[in-house]
Amino acid sequence: MRFMVRTIMTSAVLVGMLSSGPLAAQTADNFMGTWKLNVAKSKYTTAAPKSLAVTFEKAGAAVKITAKGVAADGTPINSVYTATYDGKDVPVTGSPDFDTAAMTMMDANTRHTVRKKGGKEMQVVHSVVAKDGKSFTSTTKGTNAKGEKVDNTAVFEKQ
Repeated sequence: MRFMVRTIMTSAVLVGMLSSGPLAAQTADNFMGTWKLNVAKSKYTTAAPKSLAVTFEKAGAAVKITAKGVAADGTPINSVYTATYDGKDVPVTGSPDFDTAAMTMMDANTRHTVRKKGGKEMQVVHSVVAKDGKSFTSTTKGTNAKGEKVDNTAVFEKQ
């Protein structure tokens, strides 16, 4: 009888741990929706885009991320990828700086993305949704396709 009670207690603890860890983060994602870059509140070491909107939408068990806007030089920004939060590389279309991205979700408000080009790590992005849910900040470090150092802090506001 003590063995059964111990087994039940151990199972309950494991279920509790799993429901508060990375698996739970995949069910709650406060990034969902459309966010617009606030250029005035953002800080770029490279030229800031004139405009940028990022949309996160569910795509089955994954998330589709679409970034549209206008770069500093006037060229259109239109990159898209669909990823799960498993840390595995997925293809990205439309970006001159990276051709794959790998995302992990730390919790419903925090995610980590590694961007690569030709298999080489180019940028690491750490994004956090504010406690009020009205904005998120992304810190991007690395290099762009031109070889320029990237150390950007971008502030996005919920639309």
